[in-house]
Amino acid sequence: MAAATQVSPPVISASGTYFPKKEPFWITNPDSTDPDVPIMEGTIHLLSEHAASGRPESVLLGTVSDRRLRVRKAIPLNVSVEEGHVVVSWSDADEFAYGASTGDAIEELSKTIGELYFDLNDQSVPLGKDLARVRDVLNDHIEKVR
Repeated sequence: MAAATQVSPPVISASGTYFPKKEPFWITNPDSTDPDVPIMEGTIHLLSEHAASGRPESVLLGTVSDRRLRVRKAIPLNVSVEEGHVVVSWSDADEFAYGASTGDAIEELSKTIGELYFDLNDQSVPLGKDLARVRDVLNDHIEKVR
């Protein structure tokens, strides 16, 4: 097994006041033959622009839940509240998810992004213009761990 290398944690941020909402994450070693062996674990801290609600209007997503993938370019997410649910959306990819909290919504979108990455990169499935564009956006931000 390759020796673990310490790396800096991904940054998820928005401008404004710091609110310590901790979310677990892991980073795998891209040089390892076993992608399930983490080289670093830690927490993500969300920053908020609105001190009153503690909920940011936007965040940059630096990890996805599928450990076979890594984010190489932060994913910009918009955050809103609709009908009592927190909604996070990635406008470039036309994707969204909702949850009871910002963390729940981000976790759900993270799972969706991972599934979508593999579905749209399946070479046996022909894609129309719109889905090919979404695939290109995903591939610009995400890559498979080698």
